[in-house]
Amino acid sequence: RRPDRSRVVDPGVDHLPSRTAPIGHHRLWDFKAKTSTRLTEANEQPQPGASVHPDGKRAACAYSGQIVEIFDLTTSKVSDTLTVDEGVFLSAAYSRDGRLLATGYTRKNWFGVLLWDTATKKVIHRCGGATYFARTLAFTPDDKFVLTYSGTDADEVGTVTVWSVASGKLVEAFNVGNGGGERFALSPDGNTLVTLGYNGTLRRWDFAAIRKEFEAKAEKK
Repeated sequence: RRPDRSRVVDPGVDHLPSRTAPIGHHRLWDFKAKTSTRLTEANEQPQPGASVHPDGKRAACAYSGQIVEIFDLTTSKVSDTLTVDEGVFLSAAYSRDGRLLATGYTRKNWFGVLLWDTATKKVIHRCGGATYFARTLAFTPDDKFVLTYSGTDADEVGTVTVWSVASGKLVEAFNVGNGGGERFALSPDGNTLVTLGYNGTLRRWDFAAIRKEFEAKAEKK
């Protein structure tokens, strides 16, 4: 099986959801006990996108279909689901305050992110404009913006896309060079962005400067 390459652990988290592929499933790993529990219940192929809620009690797991399962981490059972009528989920990420869940999503030629209210389980914004599949997501530390990194393959230019959480509108998109869009990570303070292309190229970005620039442009409008 091919190992999952998309897991990121926040400080203080004792459990980690992961995925094995190509015919895999989500598993919950207990760091202290060094044991794992199978989480997958949906009859769908798991996507490499799972996220632990800041309260540490639940995790959202995306599938290559029209369902995201919310697991109760104390029982390893599904406590809730999010569904769409068409399209495919690609990834999932909770906001830092836990009030929102971002899911990478595509339908026909539409690529972007759905923002869900975790209390009402309703979509509050459909954030379009990504260049390809939103397989990796991140919120800024203040939860004001959500980012994705996408690109078709190593011969194409990768693009980082940024949306406003308040409005759902696209506020910035910048190319990161050839290599496509494989994975990315935002530092805990939100100042540094690291991108990984399909060709193995790592790039480090001053996201604090990038954010300052696009926020200044927004103020002038």
